[in-house]
Amino acid sequence: MFRELKTKIRDKGLKLQYVADSLNISRMALNNKLNGKTEFNLKEIRALEQLLDLSQHDMSQIFFNSKSD
Repeated sequence: MFRELKTKIRDKGLKLQYVADSLNISRMALNNKLNGKTEFNLKEIRALEQLLDLSQHDMSQIFFNSKSD
């Protein structure tokens, strides 16, 4: 579902396990969020903003656009 977010993670050269650890969640929980099975909470969104150096435009497109996939 979050294709653009997955791309940002890959472009930064980060491993999903590292991202999950940075969010204090399991890799399975991160996969569930990336696949739209569960939602990111505000704390996780803010952590991803910092980790991936996301702009406000990126944030809007990734998290608040109804067509995230």
